[in-house]
Formats: sequence, structure tokens, C-alpha cells
Amino acid sequence: MTILGFYTAEGSCSPRAGVSFATGPNDQRIVAEMRRAFQELFGIVAKVYRGNGRGEMFAVRNRVVVECLRVCFGMFETRSGTKEVPAIVFNVEPNLRRAFLRAYLLGDGTVTDNGIQWVTVSRNLAGQLAYLLQTVGAMAAISERDPPARPSVSGGRSIQSKQRIYTVHVSRKDDLLRIRDVWEDHHLAWRLWPRLTNGHPSKNLGMNRVSDHLTAVQVTSVKGINPSSRYVYDFSVEGHENFVAGLGGICCHNSDADVDGQHITTLLLTLFFRYMRPVIDAGYVYIAQPPLYKIRKGKEIHYAYTERQREDLAKQLGDKGVTYQRYKGLGEMNADELWETTLDPERRILRQVTIEDAAAADALFSILMGEAVEPRRQYIQNHANLDI
Repeated sequence: MTILGFYTAEGSCSPRAGVSFATGPNDQRIVAEMRRAFQELFGIVAKVYRGNGRGEMFAVRNRVVVECLRVCFGMFETRSGTKEVPAIVFNVEPNLRRAFLRAYLLGDGTVTDNGIQWVTVSRNLAGQLAYLLQTVGAMAAISERDPPARPSVSGGRSIQSKQRIYTVHVSRKDDLLRIRDVWEDHHLAWRLWPRLTNGHPSKNLGMNRVSDHLTAVQVTSVKGINPSSRYVYDFSVEGHENFVAGLGGICCHNSDADVDGQHITTLLLTLFFRYMRPVIDAGYVYIAQPPLYKIRKGKEIHYAYTERQREDLAKQLGDKGVTYQRYKGLGEMNADELWETTLDPERRILRQVTIEDAAAADALFSILMGEAVEPRRQYIQNHANLDI
């Protein structure tokens, strides 16, 4: 995770040049850690090269290392505007996510009198950093601004940026103390300590502006309520979408049985896996499985949950007097059908979500919705089907 974090900040990777990192005078500690990490993992000593007036560079020029990092961790050559947090970072334990954030901050972040921050021109990277910080207990805010009108000078060169600039920052005292191990090794950490030790509480009273349209409010209390009947189905905030909160505090989502419903299920599982993983670990997430077909022959009624089940039933029942009703969505069912197939505790089918299920959904979501085109094209070529 240390290698991945510093690579996201300052790294580049190509078969020809190997894995290389640009460094400055304040990077000596992280450079020493990185060189030890490469030697421990690969048995190879990274070499340090003098730069052309813009600091130093250290690199590992080994094709096996390049292919390992490229294939296993998605370290492709990318421009600054398309950088992303490697997908594997979301799937490791919190202490390893902290190691990634620490190395990334040491490479490309800063510490101010009021907090810590990262600046990037990648919109995706900014959002991913904010979510990653949330998973380790810190609520980050994102601000954005237009590029400066005048070029800046770096290493004797004039640089003119044309991309919007995103700043991810953490400023609440409680959050900063909670992720102290992420920033305390930064060479500017001394600037932040006076604020954290002055004894004054945070001024935002538990509210933190995440973006122009989202404010995070701290949970102050949790209490149980008495249900109006034996089974709790809809539990919602009036005027907003509802989610199913089942008996015993079980979270359960009803989605359509067709491919659209499967798509929604994938999105929801990714959300739970990335940002509410303890709920999955505790076994509290279930998927309610409605049928795709209702098959009637005389007084017999059968339900098929997949196309293959429908084909098997068609072979058993024959063609005479058989009718098929395909449900495109739960809204097409009558209330009694929805109860009988999906809600009745005596007959419904609930699939308990495991970590393996959620990890697979997260990986699929990254393929289908990520910036990399080639994995998505390959997946579509291998798995494409047409749902009419």
C-alpha cells in the first residue's frame, strides 16, 4: 500500500523506463521506505538518479516488476487528469488503506495550520480520496476552482494548466486526530499541532461541508422504535425513497429480476462494500429474489427465476394450455403476487450477501464504470447478451 500510495502521487510506469518516482528534498523519509519496500517485495534495489535541476528520481528498471504492478494493480501510464485510486485499495483492511493515504500525502499532499489536503486535477481521484478517507473515520470536503489565468513557474519552466483543480481537505479536529497516523510523519506536521492541542472544540458543531450539494451531519443518538405490525417493510423518511429494514435490523433491497435489476443490485452492493462494509461483515444485507416469470397451466402456478428455469418448466409442462407472464419489474405485480413471491416470510427467497459477493460486484462496477476502456471492452465481448 505504501508503494501504491506514493506511486499514485509521484509515480510512472512503462515497460521501457520501468517504475520511476519523482522526488524532492522533503521526500527522503518516504524514499527510504520505498527502497526498503521494493527490496523486501522483489529483492531488487531501487536506484536514485539525479534530476535536471528539478530534484531526484528513483527507479526500478525491471520488466517483471513492471508487469507485476501493471497487471496486478492496474498501474497503467495515465495523465494527471485521469489518475485514480487503484481498485484494490478499497478492498483491504483499514490499516492498509491508511498506509496508502499516508504515502500519498507524503508524496503529493500538504499539511496546513488548519488541516491536511491533497490537490489534483483528476475529478475521479478527488472523489475516491474523499470516500477512502470516510472509510477510515475522516469526513473530507472537496472544493474546486478554475485553473489560474497566468502560468506558474516550476524548475525554470513555465506551466499553464487548463484543467479544473480539485482540493480534498480534512479540517475537523476529531477527524484529524482519528487519522493522525496518516499525516504525523509529514515534514509540515508541526504546523497543525498547535490547533489540535489548544483545547478548543471544532467550530462546525458536527457539520461538515462535503460538496456544494452535500453536508455531513454527525450522528448524535440512535434509538429503537416500536413497529406498527409484526413485520416491518417500508422504513423511510417521508417524501423520500425508502429502503427495506427487515425484522431484527436486517437491510434488504428488492430489485427487479431482469438485467436492469441486476445492474441496480451491483451498484448497491458496491455502495455497501465500499462505504458500509461492517453491515456486510455482520451478515445483515440480503437480496430479495423476485421471479422473472409466472407460468400457469390450468390451476397450476409456477414461478421461474431465470431463463433456464423457464426453459426447464416449459419442457415439463409442454405447450398445451400454458401461459407465460414475464415481469419486467416489481411494479407490474399485483399486491398479492408481490406478497406471495417476495415478501411473505414463509415463502420468499432471500439471498444473504457475503464479502465474496460484494467484492465481485465492486470489481464488476470498476470494470463497467471505470475510466479504463480496454477491460470494459473485453468484458462486453466475453459476456454480452441481449435482453429484449
